[in-house]
Amino acid sequence: MTSSAAEVLLDRVTRTARGCALRGGVHAGSLIFVLLTAAMATPSLPPVALLALYAGLVTLFGRFLFQPFGGLVPLGAGLLQALVASAQGLDLPAILLLAGLQAWIQDTVVGRRILLVGDDNTLDLRDMLAGGVLALCAVLLLSSGALTAWSLAGLGAGVAMGLGLWGVALVSARRTSRRGLDALRELLDEKKRLPAMLDQPVTRLVTVGERYVTPPLSGMARQVFPFARALRPLERRILAVSFCADPADRLRQAERLFTRLRRENADLARTAPGGAAAPAASAAGRAFFNDIDYRLKIANLEAFSERLPATLAPRIRDICHAAENIMEAMRADASRIPEGERFLTRYLDATTALVERWCRLPENRAPETGEADARLLALLDRLEEAFACKHARLLESDRLEYTADLNTLDRLLDMEGNRT
Repeated sequence: MTSSAAEVLLDRVTRTARGCALRGGVHAGSLIFVLLTAAMATPSLPPVALLALYAGLVTLFGRFLFQPFGGLVPLGAGLLQALVASAQGLDLPAILLLAGLQAWIQDTVVGRRILLVGDDNTLDLRDMLAGGVLALCAVLLLSSGALTAWSLAGLGAGVAMGLGLWGVALVSARRTSRRGLDALRELLDEKKRLPAMLDQPVTRLVTVGERYVTPPLSGMARQVFPFARALRPLERRILAVSFCADPADRLRQAERLFTRLRRENADLARTAPGGAAAPAASAAGRAFFNDIDYRLKIANLEAFSERLPATLAPRIRDICHAAENIMEAMRADASRIPEGERFLTRYLDATTALVERWCRLPENRAPETGEADARLLALLDRLEEAFACKHARLLESDRLEYTADLNTLDRLLDMEGNRT
């Protein structure tokens, strides 16, 4: 299993475990509250009241724990409905039942059916089951006199109130997303704050994010909430990498974050307003190839250069710069890609392995290690020259082809008798 596949599997397992723990915590906390209420209530509550208490608590707080942005509005609507019900003098089970009903209507009917907000825009089995239990409890409490028709009619006013809360939450999510994108732009402007391997995926995240926070009004609610939920953890991890002081730990974090950014960028680009934007070739016919592995190798080599003495580090940086030039030449002409890939695959790996072994040498080196340092310095000079020569040969191929084309046309003109 590759490191990328292992990272994806670990992320899915972590998300599943976190979701199960949250769901179990919500249900366990609700059951404990119901049992305590049943034990302290005088007179004792009927079973339907206890069921209404449990269903109301789970519906009211469950959505908020899983979707902080999307669940804030149902939670707020439910809590306000609870205040209204308590002002009417209703019992605790009726109060929490009305609060849960208001939150369910706000999330399922208003959120998904009118504004189409949420991970899915349809009613699933859990939604229908929760709504059925709440409705059954409401009918039973209404028939027993524990709930009034006037209280149920107030749910309609709660829907209007919830629409206003959706608008507030939408503005808040959009503003938070804009602040996050601005913070990432500042990191990109300060070149030394982020490892080189993260420049491309973070730039892609900012570019795609702009399409989420500036969609047409009709699609704004559908797009902003999912993007805000995806951006928050990514922003925290990117900032953590930028402030990491240990070079080795910084590189490890950057590699893990690089894999996650690639996956998140692909998902966000696929669902962004206007559809996924594919890289378009320019008029010059630029070639696009998968250069991510080479960028990772160059970034890894640059990270090791920070641990080298002043006599060796500049050579490594020059080699990395020459490797970037080779990649740029490969992008400009697809015919250069096979030759350039063979060279980079062979010499980038060898150079990185050599420098990594040098960095593992003990701090108090033996006298003969000084000779090894001199040999390494000479070898790095030769490697730098080899990278520069390869870049020059890739560019020279254009000139040779141009000269060959000139000679061919010149001979054709002579053969056709068009010489003046």
